[in-house]
Amino acid sequence: MGIDPTQVRSGDTVGNGGGLLEAQASLAYLNLSKHIISSFEQNYISFSDLDREVLMKILNGLAKNPSPEKVLFLSEEDHPGFFFEAGVDPAPRVAKTGFSLDFPIFINRDMVYKTPDMNSRFWIGLLIHEMGHQVGVRNHGYLDQLGARIVAVSEMNRTEMSFIMAPRKAVDVSLYNHDFIDGTPDLSVSHNGHLHSV
Repeated sequence: MGIDPTQVRSGDTVGNGGGLLEAQASLAYLNLSKHIISSFEQNYISFSDLDREVLMKILNGLAKNPSPEKVLFLSEEDHPGFFFEAGVDPAPRVAKTGFSLDFPIFINRDMVYKTPDMNSRFWIGLLIHEMGHQVGVRNHGYLDQLGARIVAVSEMNRTEMSFIMAPRKAVDVSLYNHDFIDGTPDLSVSHNGHLHSV
């Protein structure tokens, strides 16, 4: 894809010197398998045999590469044209990857930092979409719908609290209780632009 991942690891890799959005993406990637397994264990939202096949391939990919360093943030300004190919893309992409689990998932840092209200719902849906491409699915609409259903399941398992400490200073606590036996809950705390997994 024209990008050497080893050249973007210094501070650009998720969890390695990045900001709040990089931390959110890292946490979402680390916990993505739990959201997928929870989707298999619940009965409220239906998943077809094809959905389950795609999700199993994604689960296997996550097991082979559990490191959130697979998610790399790049600046469109530093890599002009990487997220937008005239005549191919209708608009600049938020993310880009290839049709193999060997590829990283590249995130358009410039775009995500301009978007308000980034949260775990966004990252879960985006990662399902991009990993769906990596396991061979080309249909963007299908992957958007599949990601939305995984997000819907995750929201059923989520509790969120916010404590206002001072004007524009809040402590946000997010808890996911997953729908499967021995599913370890995920607890995270966000404050002052930092995200911490507890």
